Amino acid sequence: MLQLRLTMADLAKVRFAVSATHQIGGVVTSTAHQAEPAWHKREQQRALSRLGAAAAPLMRLRQHPGSSLPDFVTPPPRGFTSSLDDEIDDLLATPDWRVEHDLREWSSADPRLTEDLLADARQSRRDLGSALRAIHFAAFGDDWPETRRLLRQDAARRIHDLGCRGIDYVLENLHPRVRWDPPVLTVGPSRDYRPVDMPLNGQGLVLVPSLSWSMTFRTKINGFDPVVLVYPAAKQGSGERVSADHFERLADLLGRTRARVLLTIYRYPGLSTNTLAVRCAISAASASEHAGVLRHGRLSVCDRRGQQVSHRLTELGIRLVERS
Repeated sequence: MLQLRLTMADLAKVRFAVSATHQIGGVVTSTAHQAEPAWHKREQQRALSRLGAAAAPLMRLRQHPGSSLPDFVTPPPRGFTSSLDDEIDDLLATPDWRVEHDLREWSSADPRLTEDLLADARQSRRDLGSALRAIHFAAFGDDWPETRRLLRQDAARRIHDLGCRGIDYVLENLHPRVRWDPPVLTVGPSRDYRPVDMPLNGQGLVLVPSLSWSMTFRTKINGFDPVVLVYPAAKQGSGERVSADHFERLADLLGRTRARVLLTIYRYPGLSTNTLAVRCAISAASASEHAGVLRHGRLSVCDRRGQQVSHRLTELGIRLVERS
């Protein structure tokens, strides 16, 4: 597991960002992560199989034993509005000394690869930029605007929680595999991590949602950039993996009415109790009772605005639906 020690200065600098290059990094490395389910690895492998020669420079880095890319390949994300072009511009602007540092830190087991890339560092950066574009197109294509919208939606919801509920709530509910026990943020357990206890020393923390991974995290801690934690975004409301079989399995576990309530909240996050009752064809009192049981089991939460109560699933509830 990985443990990040956050000071008050770090907590004051926590922010969310959306990054195209981190999505690409997830596509390239996801099949190497032990935590990813087989179906997810197959999806990513199909995307990689569509790549042409332009992607070769980045795919060569993928052969390195490990499950990460050199840090300069995925620059620190600027925020919500930066584009793939912006991030590639940042990669191209990386100074030679930084490229050399990152490569030597990353590929100490294969010094020949490092020397090859450093022989013409400027051209290597251009080739990697072209490879990022090729993989981005192969993996996302015309779906990127929708993918970016979902990533921004995930980050926006958590920013809203940060303002309304505070940083403790945001970190506690980041993902079922993340535990917040102030001042320590524990990521894991996962076979993708060695046990590490890492103080951030006031560098802050950038939280980046990813749809390229479903159960894996990536951290960037290098002493030069803000610390980055890439986490699996919630796919709440997509409904793409909900089927009749899902319902029957959930009904065996929860009962048919409660399973229907759970799936309805999954498909339509933010429903009021009355609307939830209408969609489930039950009384408002029954909807409130079932939502309360789900909330008690940490499968859902309710947001209150005045007299209005709305319901959405926690990360644990989402995982229960998608992996049932």
